[in-house]
Amino acid sequence: MAGYSRTDPHRSREPGLRPDILIEHDGGQPLIIETEVEPAPTVEQDAAARLGVALDPGGQLIEQVVALRFPVSLTYVNQPNLEEAMERATYQYAALSLDTDAPPPPDGRGQVGWKAE
Repeated sequence: MAGYSRTDPHRSREPGLRPDILIEHDGGQPLIIETEVEPAPTVEQDAAARLGVALDPGGQLIEQVVALRFPVSLTYVNQPNLEEAMERATYQYAALSLDTDAPPPPDGRGQVGWKAE
């Protein structure tokens, strides 16, 4: 597609290249959140692939990504009850970081540890 590239994921029209959630604010680093419904077999891989990638050609590199697993139970909730069910749900997440001051790990990615809250 003309005008879209691997280094321009938040503007890409190809779903696999766009982050699920992009948080940007003045003066801060962008944060990407990749999401999947449990068992979420590729969410960690998708999130790790974002580390070190620029949002725009020549722009800031992504240094932090969150991989978020939604509980499968939310897929069975009726729309009017979804907000309440989401507030009660337990989510699993992993925060991945690209430490630009330290030597990169052999695989070039951050360390992943899953937490539930």
